[in-house]
Order: sequence, then structure tokens, then C-alpha cells
Amino acid sequence: MKLLLLHRTALLGLLATEALLFFSQFDARQFGEARQCWEQSELGMHLAGAMAVGVVAALLLCGNEKLLRAIGQIAAHSPRYRKSWLLLGHLAGALAFFMLTRLVISEELHHARRPLALLFLWASTGLASVLFWLAAGVAFNRHSLQSHPVWYALGSGMVFGFVGFCVGRFTMRYLWVGVGGPTVWATRHLLGIFCPEVVYKSETATLGTPAFTAVIAPSCIGYEGMGLMILFFGGYVWLFWKELRLQRALLLLPVAIALMWLANVLRLVVLILIGTWLSPELAMEGFHAQAGWLGFLAVSLGLVAATLRPKSVPEPTAHMTSVSFNPTLAYLAPLFVLLVTAMVTSAFSIGLDSLYPLCALAGAAALWSFRGEYAGWIRNWSWEAIVFGLAVVPIWVALVPNAPQTAESMRTSLEAWPRAWAAAWLVLRVIGYVVVTPLAEELAFRGFLMRKLIGREFENVPMGEFSWFSLLVSAALFGLAHHDWLPGMAAGIIYSLALYRRKQLADAVVAHATSNAGLAAYVFMTGNWSLMS
Repeated sequence: MKLLLLHRTALLGLLATEALLFFSQFDARQFGEARQCWEQSELGMHLAGAMAVGVVAALLLCGNEKLLRAIGQIAAHSPRYRKSWLLLGHLAGALAFFMLTRLVISEELHHARRPLALLFLWASTGLASVLFWLAAGVAFNRHSLQSHPVWYALGSGMVFGFVGFCVGRFTMRYLWVGVGGPTVWATRHLLGIFCPEVVYKSETATLGTPAFTAVIAPSCIGYEGMGLMILFFGGYVWLFWKELRLQRALLLLPVAIALMWLANVLRLVVLILIGTWLSPELAMEGFHAQAGWLGFLAVSLGLVAATLRPKSVPEPTAHMTSVSFNPTLAYLAPLFVLLVTAMVTSAFSIGLDSLYPLCALAGAAALWSFRGEYAGWIRNWSWEAIVFGLAVVPIWVALVPNAPQTAESMRTSLEAWPRAWAAAWLVLRVIGYVVVTPLAEELAFRGFLMRKLIGREFENVPMGEFSWFSLLVSAALFGLAHHDWLPGMAAGIIYSLALYRRKQLADAVVAHATSNAGLAAYVFMTGNWSLMS
């Protein structure tokens, strides 16, 4: 066991060292040229993104429990020479990735004969390096891979992604008239109820009022929301078909698609009204970015509520002394409330989220409502967890690029507010950042997701149960949930190590809270407000 722990620690240390060396040599802003070149090939960018999403969806849906068991059964009994070759493959891939990075961020990229081929080669070497690193840690067994549905899930994911990409391109090119016409017509007439004069130019698809107009682009007609609803519905039926009223679900699918279309029409109407009556900046910078997701959440949650079978509640007996909470709800509700509230407040804010105190209060209220579920472990933390949390601070500061414009914008907004409101905002921002957010995120990622990736009934999986798959997937998703993916993933791994040490979720919470407290102190000392944006 000690040898295995040493092996895992050495691999994580190797990856962390490589990441620090990489970002000490390259600034994230240097990749702007590569990004511009990549964006010149819109087709390739969308295809790669769609196939990546398809692979992830297939891993989580198509493989399902069998895939997770297959990955768990991949034995770590490969001969030492195979592990050595895998480690050498990782080092070779990392070296090639490092050397190609110098070319990608240099001016030579634009002078290359095939710049997109160079970019694909650069991305491929990085991916190969990561895969070799995973293989060296998990020690994949060739025969177990052939006998389980791993390749089926990966292949089907790429197929689903390719099909989804083709459908999306077809929809944008050929269904604009079919869906766009009714969307513009409904928006015009609904807007006319509130505004006596509606401005519409068909040649430029411009719609609005004399005070504010917006271009109704193909991406605004609502087909993305309808397609997302179909994908959500498919995954929802796949995962919960035993608990569903299936006939009602199938009947409600067309209703849900129509509601998504209607929600998009309402989004366009409210956008134009906000731009006309309140502020064009608020309409475009705040509401426009969040309203679509709010509509999708409202319709999808309504679909879930209408199709789940109500569970039978047993008659109370003398032995039933208390009401038990739904464990999934207790672990996920605080983060869900926090995220939804943040979407609502940012939709009605320009730049700095002036209504953030509502997020902190809503998240704290959700945590308080489930306090009985947390009472058994919340006090069982160790001082060593603080060390794990402090280790995240220099990593975060080193890997997150400085954004002076963001920091200056936050300082300007705070100075423009009344002093009492600015002080109250800062106090609640720190409380939310140091107390509410760590509790909500650790409950969701380390308390729920890491165990859910090991077994369907997550509450039956012991807290702190280790698997490479759950560690890396949960850390990757934790990174994606943050604006800066790499430091977020590194932080997720460190919080997981704090959890593994004593099998106590409280240690992960304290480590996370310590990191955020250290970053908050660094921000107040240096004025680099972009770290808390």
C-alpha cells in the first residue's frame, strides 16, 4: 500500500513539476496568435468541440455503470518494463509538446505552410502525453480493455459528436427560415404589446425600438436551446427510465421543445425592453449572457418535476423518530442554489456583480436547511488540511494570468458605490468566498461526484474511496467549473488528497476554505482583484 501511494504521489508530483515549468516559460497571453489561427478554421474548431462533447457524454451515459466497472477492473499488474515504457512515452510527449509550444506562440506559425496541421500536431502531443501519464498510473491491461465496453463508449461518443455537429450545421444553414421566421414574428408582436413603435429591418434582421435595437442572428433563433433540450431529455430518460412515467415523458418532449422556443422569444423581448427602458449595457453585457441558460434550467426542471414518479411515503410508525433528507439533494442543492442565484444576479449587473450578496445569502440558506446532514462530520477536521490549502495559493497565483483591466474595473466599481454598500459587499464577498463556496463545492465535487463516479448508489461508497477515474474526472470537471481550468484542476487534486488522507470530507472543506482565505488576503495586499473576479 505504501509503495502504491508513493507511486501515485510521484506521478502527481511529476505532472505538477511539468506544469510549473511550462507556465514559468510561457504566458497564457502568448497563445493569442495560435487562437486566431485556430479560429480561422471555424469548421475544424466546431467539429473538434462537438466530438469532444460527444466523447464525454458517451463516457457518462453510454458506458454508464458497466464502463465505470470496466475502468475499475483495469488491473495495475503490468510488468515493470511496461510501466517504464509508458513513463518514457509521457516524457517524450511532454518534451515534444514543450518544443511545439514555442513554435505555436511564435510568429513562425503564420509563415508555416500548414498552420492548422501544426496546431493539430501540437494538441495531439499534449493529449498523448496526458494519456501516457494516465496509463503509467493506472497500468492498463490490454486484455481487460478488449473485453469491456470502453472502446464502444469512446467510439460511439465520437460518432454522436460528429452527428450532432452535422445536424447543427444543417440547422444553421437550412432551418433559419423555418425557425427564424416564427421567432422574429412572435418577438415583434409580443414586443408591440409593450412598445408602441417597433423597429424591424428584414434585410439586416434588426429588431427593437427607436432607443435600442438588436441583430437577430441565426444563433439567436432558439434552435440551440431546443437541441439542448432533446439531448438533456435523452440522457435523462437513459439514466432514470425506471423512475419515470415514460409515456408522460414522451408526450411532454414536444411540449418542452415548444417551451424552449417560447422561452427564447421571451428572452429576446425582455432583452430589448431592458435595453430600451434601463440600459443597453445591462441588456448586452448582463442579461444577454445568462437569460438563455436560465430559461433552459426552468424548462428542464419543469420537465423533471412533471415526469418523475412520486415515491410512496410509508406510514409513520413509532420507530420513525425523524425525517431523513434526500442525500443527493443535501450534497447538490447548495451549489445549485449558488450557481442559479449567481446567474440571476449577474444577468442584472454590469461588469462587477453588484448583487453578489444575494448569492452568498442564498447559498448559506441552502446549507443551513440541510445542516442536520452535515452535523456528523463538519467538526471532524485536522490541522494538516490547512497545509493542503496553503499549497494551492502559490499554484493559483502562478498559473492565473494577471488581468489588470479586470482588477481596475473592480476597483472603479467599488469606488463608485456608496461607501457603506461597498463595505457590506466586500464583507459578504469574503464570507461567500471563504465559507459558503468551499462548503457548497466540496459537497458537490468531493462528497457527491467522486463517489458517484465509483458507484451508482453514491451514499454506499465510503467517503474518500480512491480510484484514478474518479480523482481525475472530478478534478477536471472542478477545473472546468472555474474560469481558469488548469489551476482549478490542480486545486481539485490537492483537495482530493486532503480527503484521501483521513477519509474526512471536512478536511477537503477546510483545505478549500484555507486556499480561498489565502487568496483573499493576497488580493487585499496586492490589489490584484482579478483573482477574485
